[in-house]
Amino acid sequence: MVDSPTGGGVVLIDCHHAGVSGDMLLAALLDLGADVEAVGREIERCTEGQGSVVMKVSRVKRASIACTKVDFEISGSKDEIDMDSCVKRAGDLWVRERAMKVLETLKGAESAVHGTGNSDHHHLHEVGRIDAIADIVGSLTAWRNLGFDKMEALSTRVALGGGSVVFSHGNFPVPTPATAEILKGVPVVLGGDRELTTPTGASLLVNLAGSFVDQIDLVAEKTGWGAGLDAGEFLNATRIIVGVRDSGEGDFVDVLETSTDDATPEALGHAAEELMEEGALDVSIIPSMMKKGRPGHLIRVISRPGDTERLCDALLSETGSLGARIHRGLERRKWLRKVETVRIQLGGKDLEARVKMAYGRDGALLNAKPEYSDVVRICRETGLGFPEVQRAIMGSIGENSPGE
Repeated sequence: MVDSPTGGGVVLIDCHHAGVSGDMLLAALLDLGADVEAVGREIERCTEGQGSVVMKVSRVKRASIACTKVDFEISGSKDEIDMDSCVKRAGDLWVRERAMKVLETLKGAESAVHGTGNSDHHHLHEVGRIDAIADIVGSLTAWRNLGFDKMEALSTRVALGGGSVVFSHGNFPVPTPATAEILKGVPVVLGGDRELTTPTGASLLVNLAGSFVDQIDLVAEKTGWGAGLDAGEFLNATRIIVGVRDSGEGDFVDVLETSTDDATPEALGHAAEELMEEGALDVSIIPSMMKKGRPGHLIRVISRPGDTERLCDALLSETGSLGARIHRGLERRKWLRKVETVRIQLGGKDLEARVKMAYGRDGALLNAKPEYSDVVRICRETGLGFPEVQRAIMGSIGENSPGE
């Protein structure tokens, strides 16, 4: 992995003008310096046996701006491939797991609009395409190669385009039904005479961007341009800006709430776990007094805007509640947070654990907390108790690191 261009900071995917597709996102990441050979090798690894896929990278101009363009030379590919088995070949665990999430998003959206199960690919336009695998695996490998997985990732609102596109089943309006399904709850711009955001691009975007912003105070350090098709004077390119911002800045989240007076403690605990698995930023359960003096609970979920509709469905399903309140676009202020990986030796083993770090405006470390799942994993591997493992991880951060 190459060093992060900023050693920390912000990755802003700027798709408010020309939208985003898988190849444009990949091209912008390569423009920022991702290792072309490493990306190409991973694409070849994941598509082996499914056909020949050769990534071609070139320099082009879009509306007089120099950009990177990616094309794939594909031969001998089947009409439909098993995308899950392809991405499971990825050599990097982070790429493999994130690619599976992108595929789940893509398949779920296409299945929803066609009224089919996820296993029925016959009407799913993106699922089963080898070039979609190349876009997904290539973009995630490049993202990881640049160290962006350890940085705060944001996106602007998304330009969808306008007009219509032709698929095998007929003429469809832009955005296509699958793209619209994926971007539910995400701020968008609609208009124009061409498709700007594709389902694959949208699936990558919602799985990489932590939140969507219309305004941000950002000191840009590096910019990458990923070209789409030549559209004359229209700058058809996705831009990625890497920089830093004041650590006291914030973003916007949605808050979901529902009340229940008939849920058991076990049901509430299960609901909280499921909501976190679905992508909630936080879940809190607060004892409350409801009408007619009945004791109950207020369940509050903090959500990224793009996850709100899905989380609302999960909240109602898991609690049995008949309705929920959604507070959209609440500003959230937070310190700059990064997840660092530390190495420790315990029980005669060399181990790694992730630690969430919080930094102040002056760059000073304010707090550090080991990831719970990593502490539990090390406890199981070593047979040591939770407090001992946690102390060892905190001790590896440095004598000046604050405690919990």
